[in-house]
Amino acid sequence: MSRKAKIARIVIFTILAGICIAITYKVLSWKDTITTYQSSMEMLYNTPDDTMDVVFVGNSHVNIGIDPEILWRDYGYSAFDLTISGTDISGNYHIIKEMLKTQSPKLVVVDLHATSFDNITVLANVYRKFLGMRTSANSIGMVMEDVNILNWPDYIFRFPIIHTRYKELGRYDFYENPVNTYVRGNILSFHQGESYDMSSIAANGDILDLKDSNKEWVDKLITLSEENDFDLLFIVTPCVLTTEGQGRIDTVKKYGEENGIPTIDGNLLGQELGLDYSTDFSDDTHLNTYGADKFTSYLGKYINENYALENHKSESGAANPGYEQWDKALIRYNNFVAEDKLIKSEDLNAYVDNLLELENVKCIISLEGKYEDSIMDYSPALEKLGLNLNDFLNGGKWLYDNGTVERIYYNNPDAEPYMFELSPKYAVKVQFTDDEYGGLLQKDNILINRENYSNDGAYLRFIIYDSFLDEIIDYRGF
Repeated sequence: MSRKAKIARIVIFTILAGICIAITYKVLSWKDTITTYQSSMEMLYNTPDDTMDVVFVGNSHVNIGIDPEILWRDYGYSAFDLTISGTDISGNYHIIKEMLKTQSPKLVVVDLHATSFDNITVLANVYRKFLGMRTSANSIGMVMEDVNILNWPDYIFRFPIIHTRYKELGRYDFYENPVNTYVRGNILSFHQGESYDMSSIAANGDILDLKDSNKEWVDKLITLSEENDFDLLFIVTPCVLTTEGQGRIDTVKKYGEENGIPTIDGNLLGQELGLDYSTDFSDDTHLNTYGADKFTSYLGKYINENYALENHKSESGAANPGYEQWDKALIRYNNFVAEDKLIKSEDLNAYVDNLLELENVKCIISLEGKYEDSIMDYSPALEKLGLNLNDFLNGGKWLYDNGTVERIYYNNPDAEPYMFELSPKYAVKVQFTDDEYGGLLQKDNILINRENYSNDGAYLRFIIYDSFLDEIIDYRGF
């Protein structure tokens, strides 16, 4: 074999080996499986350059407690949540530096919760901080400056950590979760947990001295803001704090104000925000989406009154070119809110009213059995969906699709099975089957991917499919 041939083989082998290693790394690379593979950093990397005007920085309190869709809806502001769950002040600083590689925000809003503690104590949050960012001088610098990381080569080269993920690999390890391509950094939570009013502790934190590390952190943020021409605003997203934690935050608030950085402390605004501590929190220390709506709306009003930001929506209300991700995120947000209300609806009329609020949905409506003898009057609710009296009397199956309704099947033992697709993911088969309920109802008369979605004891059945999410979001009988 000639020398040139040997060199060519070595080069080809090296290229192929590099490709294999890159593919393997992409599959095994750390993902936040707790948040169903949603990643604020991946959303940042998928955002067009120089489109973010407002960036909220912090940990899970920001991630769940501030919804950029509200600012887009109300003002056309292109806002984004840049967060790492459980991160410390170092993590906050370095994700801002990472963001500044591609974005030129007018305002950076930093949550101060990270100043209330010293170290990250949960290993998963350590991984979120050090493994979620792309490898660069910035990510390596973040590792090297952390005195608590003794096995720093593992966090720089990453393979010593991520090679253990084989058993937990899922579908989003092989292709990206679609929400990472358009969601604006936040997570929507509709769980309701008990919390309590923190205004007393917020007004009476311990009297402490400003920690050197927090002072240095604020000074570095000020330097970044001056070098990159953005304003700084500090916030405290409503959460539970100890008097010591509040005292530490108070020292940073005071130092920030001395340097021209205002602070909005949500723990002092519970009454003004109208927070309900039994319904507006997802647990004792995180807002849910309804609480986030209230806090974000307050911040939006403050930002609108104090900063000159551009509305990136056209006169028709649609996004200007380059800002379509915010439109898409708002559609998702509106649907999630409407779907939560739908799922929590306890009576038929409220259920149908919330169904009519949904966009991009299809609904199979199945009516069968001796429902005319039922104590429930189904007809008023069904009329809202476009079914008339004859439809109601004859029964059958209908497909409701964004405001239009079409009968797709009669309850007739002589009718041939009817098959169609809600999407390539969901194949539907409607058929007449043997009676399982003494002449009242059928079983297995609606199959989706061979799973039973039939009335099964209910005269009226709704099967709701969200085409935006490509998911069946509810299956309810009345």
